[in-house]
Amino acid sequence: MSTKVFGIQEVLKEGWENFKKAPFLLIGLLLISLVATVVINVVFGSLPGFATSLLNALITSYFMLSTIRASVMLSKGETPDWSVLKNDINSYLRFFVATLLLSVVFIIASILFIIPLFFAMAIFFMVPYIIVDRKDISVLGAFTKSWQIATPQFLSCLIFIIAIFVLSFIGLIPLGLGLLVVVPLIYTTGSIIYKKLDAAANSIND
Repeated sequence: MSTKVFGIQEVLKEGWENFKKAPFLLIGLLLISLVATVVINVVFGSLPGFATSLLNALITSYFMLSTIRASVMLSKGETPDWSVLKNDINSYLRFFVATLLLSVVFIIASILFIIPLFFAMAIFFMVPYIIVDRKDISVLGAFTKSWQIATPQFLSCLIFIIAIFVLSFIGLIPLGLGLLVVVPLIYTTGSIIYKKLDAAANSIND
């Protein structure tokens, strides 16, 4: 039986501490993403629904990549700045393909029912972090690695996913404004969990 690598209260506290190191950056990235989405819907609203959805996905993925880059830097003790908005095309395309595949996995799981969705999220939520942190790993390799490091700690990862839903619901209560803090907190906490699980897997391999 695998030793427990992290506790939910522990990682949420660490995630909060990292969030406080760059709150304006993390909230700013989220706000820019939201504004960009609104602009696309207004300017390109006359386009077919598929085209608008694709544009939204492209924009959202770009800012999500920047946010996860900032979160990974924070988990390593580095201080991110607005330069995280400069993403090279190769990294962006890898990230976009990975998040697209991840969406397909989650959609299929949700069709099966809510429990499979939670299970899929618990196993694969680290894929975007792996893509950002490991440029030597392919998109499919990121899914494999996420499976390898998450399954030994599946229960802890599942509790984190449930906590995400609870926090998101709480964030919706004050007119949704709480999500401006909750969403970045989820990113920073996810990065810490990835770091801990990756270190645990490496220690076993060594």
